[in-house]
Amino acid sequence: MNKILVQIGDGNTAAAGQTLVSYALGSCIGVCLYDKEIKIAGMVHAVLPAKKGGEVTAAEQQYRYADQGIRRLIDQMCSCGAKKSRLTAKLVGGAQMFQTINYEWDIGKKNIQMAKKILAAEGIPLLAEDTGSDYGRTVWFTAEDGRVRVEAAKHPSIEL
Repeated sequence: MNKILVQIGDGNTAAAGQTLVSYALGSCIGVCLYDKEIKIAGMVHAVLPAKKGGEVTAAEQQYRYADQGIRRLIDQMCSCGAKKSRLTAKLVGGAQMFQTINYEWDIGKKNIQMAKKILAAEGIPLLAEDTGSDYGRTVWFTAEDGRVRVEAAKHPSIEL
C-alpha cells in the first residue's frame, strides 16, 4: 500500500493501489471524494469553513478553507480523469473540541455545515459521515475501493 499523507490545511488525490491518510481531525473537516469508475480518490483536510474577506490566492492556502478547498479538489480530480457527475462524498471530523456555549466558537459544526453546503451546490451526493461529537479522528481512504476507515482513541474503528 502506497500511503499519501494529507496534512492539516492540505488536499491530495490517489489512484488504485494508494491510500490517503489524515491524522488528528479535530474540529477540522475531512472531505473524501471518490470516482468509483476510475478509482480516483481525493481528500481535503480543511481547517476553517471559509476565508473572511474573499478568495485565497497563495497556493499553500488553497485547501485550508472548506468552501474553496472542496472546489479545488473537484478540479484536481477532474484533471486526473474523474467526472464530477460520478463523484460521491464522505465526511469525517468537525468535532467540538472545546466546550463552549458560544456558537461562534463551534468551528467543527461550521465546517460540517459548509462542507455539506458546497457538496449540495456542486451536486455531489453525501453517502456517509462520522462527524461532530467531542473527539479527534484519523481517516484512511483507500482509492482501490473507496473505503473510508475512521479511527479514534477510546472509540471503535468504523468503516464508511
